Amino acid sequence: MNNNSAIKQNEDETDHQDVEKIGGRALLTKGFNFKFNTEGHEVHAWGSAKSGKEKVYVDGKLVSSKWSFTKKSLHTFTVNNISYELEFNMVSLLTGELHCILIRKGVHVETQKQVAKFTANKRLMKWRIFLWFVIGFAFGFFGIDKIMSLFA
Repeated sequence: MNNNSAIKQNEDETDHQDVEKIGGRALLTKGFNFKFNTEGHEVHAWGSAKSGKEKVYVDGKLVSSKWSFTKKSLHTFTVNNISYELEFNMVSLLTGELHCILIRKGVHVETQKQVAKFTANKRLMKWRIFLWFVIGFAFGFFGIDKIMSLFA
C-alpha cells in the first residue's frame, strides 16, 4: 500500500517535469512569455493571462497581434519569405498549462510549456479546489440563513 502511494506521489511531482513553472502574480502581471531561436532569428511570443491579447515579435519587431479567448490560437507570419506559424494551446484551463508551438514551413520546430506554480501539483490543486468549495458552501449556506432570519 505504501509503495502505491509513493508511486502516485512521484507521478504528481513529475507530472510537469518539462514545463516551466511561473509564479501566479507574475503570470497575471507579465503574462506568458516564450522565446525561440530559429535560423538566426529570435521569435518572442507573449500572451496576457488577463485580457487574452497575444503578440508575436521577430527580432524585436511586431509581426502578429490579436485577441483570443479560445483554447487554441494560431499566428501566421513570414520571415525572409519563409512561412512560420506559432500556436498557443491552452491544455488545461484548470491548471493554466499553456503550450506554445513554433512551426516552420509546416514542420514542427519546438514546443515550450508553462504552467502556474500554484497549480503544478495536481493532487494539491484538487485539495485546494475542494477546500474553496467547502468554504464557499459554508459562507453561502450561513449567509442565506442569516438573510432569511432577518425577514422572519
